[in-house]
Amino acid sequence: MSLTPQQEAAVYADGNIAVIAGAGTGKTHMLAERYLYHLREHELSPLEVVAVTFTEKAAAELRSRIRSSVNQQLPERYDLLAELEAAQVSTIHALAVRICREHPLVADVPPDFAVLDELEGVLWSSQWFNEALDTLPRNLYELIPYSLMSQAMLALLKDPITAKEALEQDTECWQQLAQDLQQKASIELLEDPVWQEARDVLQAYVGPVGDLRETARQEAMEAILALEQGKKSQTILETLKKVSLRGGKPKQWLDGGFDEVKEEINKLKELAKRTLEKGLITLEIGTADEQLVTMLPALKEAFSLVQEYVKQAKRRARLLDFADIEVHALLALEDEQVQNYYAQRWKAFLVDEFQDTNPIQSKILELLTQSTRLTIVGDAKQSIYGFRRADVEVFQTWRERIRHTKDDGIHNNNAHEVTLDISFRTHHPLVQNINSIFAPVLGKLHQNLEGKRILAPNSHPPIQVYAVQADSGINKPLRLRVEARHIADLLKDMLKQKTLIHDKTTGNLRPIVAVDIAILSRTWEPLENYGEALESLKIPTALAGGGASPQAISIC
Repeated sequence: MSLTPQQEAAVYADGNIAVIAGAGTGKTHMLAERYLYHLREHELSPLEVVAVTFTEKAAAELRSRIRSSVNQQLPERYDLLAELEAAQVSTIHALAVRICREHPLVADVPPDFAVLDELEGVLWSSQWFNEALDTLPRNLYELIPYSLMSQAMLALLKDPITAKEALEQDTECWQQLAQDLQQKASIELLEDPVWQEARDVLQAYVGPVGDLRETARQEAMEAILALEQGKKSQTILETLKKVSLRGGKPKQWLDGGFDEVKEEINKLKELAKRTLEKGLITLEIGTADEQLVTMLPALKEAFSLVQEYVKQAKRRARLLDFADIEVHALLALEDEQVQNYYAQRWKAFLVDEFQDTNPIQSKILELLTQSTRLTIVGDAKQSIYGFRRADVEVFQTWRERIRHTKDDGIHNNNAHEVTLDISFRTHHPLVQNINSIFAPVLGKLHQNLEGKRILAPNSHPPIQVYAVQADSGINKPLRLRVEARHIADLLKDMLKQKTLIHDKTTGNLRPIVAVDIAILSRTWEPLENYGEALESLKIPTALAGGGASPQAISIC
């Protein structure tokens, strides 16, 4: 498969590079070719190149792609194929496990430790955690109630290194920190493309005096100017959220702008709502923070005791979970001799899904890549692992660092950033609709994609929206059944007409079959209705998902 111009720029970059890769833009192919570039141009062995992916499945796929590329492009290099089998192409946790096993004394782990899987880790850690709480001195609970202590310790233990740093902060700097975060949030708001476009449009149009839409425009402009002048953010944004768009007479807007003003004010109201929900722009030191100051000594002591109890319990059982592995690998890498050991061994790093990297993983990679060639790949808007301490700001920080890489004898001034924006999964009409929907929603995070295929495979509209309209007396279960039947009828019609779709394997068009279809839902509730409606039309289904996570039906 040939490379697109953007992929070529990423693959053949001389220095460090950050790659922004939208969904379906061929990042795995690019990474495999980048890996080969290090082998061919820099004459590295696979044993000197580390490729980090997010899942074991992704690591296996990348290794397979690299193997295939070596077979095709360097068929005479049997040595590379042999070394590739022992190369470090893995998840970051597997990389951390290797560091701990190779340096157990410095990492402070038992030499024969076992790694708990995610479920086992939760069960064992819960038991040790409860035991640790029971051993805390009674005087600590006199200052911090048990329920609050439990919640606080759980939160702190999820990221113990960051927690330790936070607990050591001088409380006198909290006010300045709050002000800094407020200022940063304000700057980001004023630089948001939605804010800037709305400001331009609202300045460009003026309606007749007394018209309700003109009154709304003036209120919005007053809010914009007040915020830009540094006035109290929360009051202004709350006012902006409440701007009324009712009324107004479009015929009196002789120079146009009636609809444009409404559209931009609606965007501003949504932006104001999202900004307030984040809470940074209104951050202030309050009563709760003052109470925390009095609790802080007890909190520090409790955290130290709980952390030590859990640590010793794991040591006795010779068990570590994924979070432990990261912490102890970082501990090993803070040793200068260990750093030198890996600096001699590994010369190039490729890291995928960087937007889901957490602060500890970031520090591990920072210590490993100080003198190596580095390629990171990510997409801020695809960050989904916040519950695992992933922080998209880590990705943004590394992007800035790579953009400012200086020539140090190993890297050169060609270090830069490349965006992959051609999606191989879709066609132009569909992706254009998606771009127009998400550009105002995502703001600065949005990245326009281009469809690899120009023409749609069929005449159906790429996106269709339906709404179930019913009288107030019609309850939700009845509406869900109507919705389910409508979806089932649509799919039955598509299957009956043998609607053409693009086949990924052959690259040709073929009639749709049931297994090509998936129905997604935010909750489990509607899926039973969908399944019953589909089954009634003899379309078999398979349910997937559970709990509060997004759910799906696969059509069989």
